[in-house]
Amino acid sequence: MSWSDADTTPIAPSGHEIEHGIEASRRSLGDQSCIAASQQLFDRIWNMFIPIIKRELMSDGDAVVVSDIDLHETYGTFSSIDTVGRVIGTVRAAHDPASLPTDLRAVRIALMRQLLINASLQACLSRQRCKAVVLDWAEDRSSGNESGPLQFELGLHCQETEFLRARVIKGVRALVQVLEQEFSQHDVAVALDTLWDAVWSNEDVDLIATQLLYADSVYAALPRALSEAAGLLAMKGLDASGLENCLKAYTWLYGDRDGRPHDTDAHTERLIVALERGVRANYQRDLAEIAGDHSAPEFFQRLADRLEPDHAEAFDSPRQLLAALEAGDGHADERVRALMLRINVFGFHYLKIEFRQNAAMLTEVVDSIVPSSLIAKVLRLDAPASYAGLTMADRVRLLTCLLDRGRRGLPEEAWLRFCDKNAAIFHEKSAQYQGRDYIDIYNVDRAHIRVVNAVTTLNTLRMLERYRDRITIHGIAEAGNIDEPLALLFLLAAAGHRNGVDIALQPEDLAGAESMLQQVEQLYGNPVYREHLAIRGDKQFITFGPSDTGKQGGKAMHIANMQIAKQHRAIARRFGIELVPSIVIGYEHARSNGSVAENIEAFDALAGRAVRYMLSGILEMRSHLLTPLMAHQSLRDLFLLNATRKPQGVSGAVRCNVPGEPSQVEWTAVVRLYKQKFFEHPLLPALLRDMARFDIVRANTKSTRPPSRAFDVQDLESRPDAI
Repeated sequence: MSWSDADTTPIAPSGHEIEHGIEASRRSLGDQSCIAASQQLFDRIWNMFIPIIKRELMSDGDAVVVSDIDLHETYGTFSSIDTVGRVIGTVRAAHDPASLPTDLRAVRIALMRQLLINASLQACLSRQRCKAVVLDWAEDRSSGNESGPLQFELGLHCQETEFLRARVIKGVRALVQVLEQEFSQHDVAVALDTLWDAVWSNEDVDLIATQLLYADSVYAALPRALSEAAGLLAMKGLDASGLENCLKAYTWLYGDRDGRPHDTDAHTERLIVALERGVRANYQRDLAEIAGDHSAPEFFQRLADRLEPDHAEAFDSPRQLLAALEAGDGHADERVRALMLRINVFGFHYLKIEFRQNAAMLTEVVDSIVPSSLIAKVLRLDAPASYAGLTMADRVRLLTCLLDRGRRGLPEEAWLRFCDKNAAIFHEKSAQYQGRDYIDIYNVDRAHIRVVNAVTTLNTLRMLERYRDRITIHGIAEAGNIDEPLALLFLLAAAGHRNGVDIALQPEDLAGAESMLQQVEQLYGNPVYREHLAIRGDKQFITFGPSDTGKQGGKAMHIANMQIAKQHRAIARRFGIELVPSIVIGYEHARSNGSVAENIEAFDALAGRAVRYMLSGILEMRSHLLTPLMAHQSLRDLFLLNATRKPQGVSGAVRCNVPGEPSQVEWTAVVRLYKQKFFEHPLLPALLRDMARFDIVRANTKSTRPPSRAFDVQDLESRPDAI
């Protein structure tokens, strides 16, 4: 039976739903024809899903009250989830009144409906991208790039919800793969059944499994994507050299400690082990396939065996494996070249891990460790003072002195004295509170939590030292003042990891972004920080587009970030520092959504030598990497963008101005006006504070975050145990 035989009556999502389902980085392709096609595709998929529900209800004995019309009206329009719940509940109550408040079918049908809307969109976008002339936008670019390709780090941050488990993601992937090609009704029906079963599965949430799923998607697509990009570039007379060395990958998973006290070092180490085991297994599989029909199978099988860590001649580094492959006679084999490309990109760590901690936590830990007497001595104060009570200028002066060359041992000494003073009571209270939750303890014993935070922070920084080859960046969330990166340098020194990581500044609201911009020149002039940058290669990482950045301005804050990035680059250049923008793409305007190419250009990344681009969230990962075709298209386009960028020092065209507006708009002023007109209304903040649900689950918000960040609700989001 062909697809055209499928039933029938249109049951379409609204245009609003379709618009919001289009993946952000492909909006340039998401024109009205694609939206219309995806609506039609959803109609058909949905009408194939309804019989699945009908069979299920009939098997439950509910067929006497459920007709095709009931199903279409109930599950098709979805004007209200409560309507669905009432209809199903009424059916259930006739047989079992106790089931009325506990039936989850309506919720899961709503989830299924959204997954099918997204699947329809992704399939149509993938088909359209296959037909697109992908190099048209490069016609006006130079035939060669004298500065070489950007060093491009692609962030794959897998943080799925409890409903979207690995099995559900695999089910969505299988469905989209069917829809991307010419398909039959039978194939779609099988995929729908599989996905519906997955939605009802009771598997545990395994973020590591899903993270590996997306990493494997990049791994599989990489060689073909590079090959196609090189071929298209050659057709245009453009140079593809260097692209094989331009890409690396990283994640925030179990490295994002901003408001996540239940994400521990043990989680991070488990992820590190799983990533290395996963990538080695991929190499072993590829080597075994090559050995299967190669003229020298024993050679490749020996290499596969040496990937076992306990092998007598185990490879200590990916360089050794590459050298062994280069010494063999397999260079003519396309599969060998593909494997060497993958080894060069992923090494033995697969994805590097970027750490991230809140600036307030760094301040608190320094305040706990540095005694008031030492502060008074260094700053020549008449009376002892706490670090937290100092002005920003005095904090900078203090930390600069404590980290000066002549005081090399002070951070370590301060930490040891803190341990000696608190060790006994720490162990006593840890035993007393054994089995109790962090947040529970936080609410009854803040003094103990301060010690816990200090110990945890120092132990984490020591862990970073153990894995220094794969944890190379530590971000500072909600950064707004230059004492915060100096505080991190102090804590790194106290943990024996002095200058051991790059520091990424991450302001998360307008005030923080403007404050850091005003102070960054002073930071670059600070001798301690300047020494740190020199040791780390004179690179400064700044993160733009984290989820909280736009709570006070939405799209306007996104565009303001683009302008702020250009100002940061100009300041850094005066100091001989290379700005590396870290752009976090997300589903909402606040997180730099839009075309990947336009984002990178608008953030002025094409004028530099490196850029980090994070796919952060459920929709971003699924929108770029869900199927082999999608991953191939995304990577191919990144390679094309990289090879056709303008020479270093020539900024690309800025496409962040609103049509009809003056060419130079101060977007920070727009955000301030927005706050003044909306967020600062005397009644609205209190109203939204009352409405906001802030359920803490594993120290994270459950469902949508409340708008408390926008209203500066300190009792919620300034706490170290809450986002």
